[in-house]
Amino acid sequence: MNCSYCEREVPDEETLLVDEQPVCRRCLHGEAAPILMYPIGYVREGLPEEAPHGAAVDEREARIELLPSMRRFMTGLEEERHLTVIWVLDRSPGVKTVFNRRDGKEAGIFSSRSPNRLNPIAVTEVELVRVEGTTLYVRGLDAFEGSPVLDLKSSSRREGPG
Repeated sequence: MNCSYCEREVPDEETLLVDEQPVCRRCLHGEAAPILMYPIGYVREGLPEEAPHGAAVDEREARIELLPSMRRFMTGLEEERHLTVIWVLDRSPGVKTVFNRRDGKEAGIFSSRSPNRLNPIAVTEVELVRVEGTTLYVRGLDAFEGSPVLDLKSSSRREGPG
């Protein structure tokens, strides 16, 4: 595949579709080295594949199944009411430079919540319903079934010192 910017031939895995045109990572990121991350768990009972972006999820309960090795990092987690979930947009087809948001305003990806990102990372604030072993039951998660979870943080909505 040829990069639409520099016209070099590059392997598919080193390109990203930007406005439906292949662009190589070198043109997008220069000499920056990639960052390697590993999931800490996966979304279960998440949104179905056919759910549209922005689907209502407030009352929908989903599970986050953490890897068994994550148990040692869960001290105090059950006491939290809200969490920030950092997860991978592993089904994102590419990036649009400019598009119309739902409110009709023209926007780029840095001024939107579009799932089509340069780096497929999503951040969602959720309500923690309960914890059973290494499974978290949450409300408000807009991730798809099977999406990798990269991290959890105590939410900024948290009450009291944190």
